[in-house]
Amino acid sequence: MIRLTCTQCKSVLEMDDAFAGGVCRCQHCGTIQTVPSHLKGSAVAAGAPAKSVYQGAGAAKTGTRADGTGLYDLADAVASSGLSRSSLKDRPPVSGFERVEAKKGAAVPPNRTPLLIGAGAIIVILLGVVLWLAFGKKSSDEVNPNPNNQPTPAPSQVNPPPSTPVSPPAPAGPHFLTIPIEANKIVYVIDRSDSAKQTLDTVKAAMFNSIDSLTPDREFAVVFWGKPGEKDLKQWSFPDNGFAHATPQQAESVRNKFQDVQAFGATDVSAAIKLAYSLKPEVIFLVTAKGIDLDDSFGRGADSSRKNSNAKVYTIDLANGEGKKFLEPVANKSHGVYTPLSPFDIKPD
Repeated sequence: MIRLTCTQCKSVLEMDDAFAGGVCRCQHCGTIQTVPSHLKGSAVAAGAPAKSVYQGAGAAKTGTRADGTGLYDLADAVASSGLSRSSLKDRPPVSGFERVEAKKGAAVPPNRTPLLIGAGAIIVILLGVVLWLAFGKKSSDEVNPNPNNQPTPAPSQVNPPPSTPVSPPAPAGPHFLTIPIEANKIVYVIDRSDSAKQTLDTVKAAMFNSIDSLTPDREFAVVFWGKPGEKDLKQWSFPDNGFAHATPQQAESVRNKFQDVQAFGATDVSAAIKLAYSLKPEVIFLVTAKGIDLDDSFGRGADSSRKNSNAKVYTIDLANGEGKKFLEPVANKSHGVYTPLSPFDIKPD
């Protein structure tokens, strides 16, 4: 038996030797007491009676050690398990591991429920964090690819490269450039001045293709603008007199004559348009790239040669509309059409 004085109320407490090195609670004031190991057997040594505070109805089972609580049996179990070895006895008692109430003989088991609940909660939280790191963060990034709400950069303001203009498709059947031909007698009046250096070769190719598109029963003539004051245009016209039927042979002849004509120097429309009107055609194609270099003399030269002709004049402005002021009135007076074209529109058909 162990005899211990309460550190708070100074009451004398007695308990079994099995509680040496543990703790107990004073039955008078409730103060937790530490039971030193060296007090084992202190009550016997002081002449205390053999009966302890834990004796009771358990004597029939345990023989000479009956306290009614089974604490002697617990002490035997502890001793047989090795927990009474000095290496274990010397360990500091764990608070709450063993608690007894002196004089009552009731062992109070430790309450581990809050500890288990807390440990389980921590495990659940850690598991949730792991799952979120593995799956949730990736999903949130996919839903919101800009988690930091950074401003979205403005699209590039660099102008895209300009696209190449597409020329209008050539009409089916007889045509010149983009204009369909329904007439039977056609005269092509082509400017060959310096202003046509970038377009003359393409215009000639388009004219040759136009003659090829005519049926043999149709007739054509070609006149290039002469130099200012030049009257004889035989070297700049085909045929020498009148019209030529649009046969393959005549088409080949006009190619041979004008294939090498180059744009050069100054030209005047007066003699060329006068010759064209004299042939009494149904349609005249008047082509120039002079644009803003045209002046009032152009209109006067065209008007003075028209007289009573019923020919429709289709003026084609290869300066993309810059010559409209002078070319459009000539077309309107003859009930023809003014057509502005860019260099991209005059490629051979």
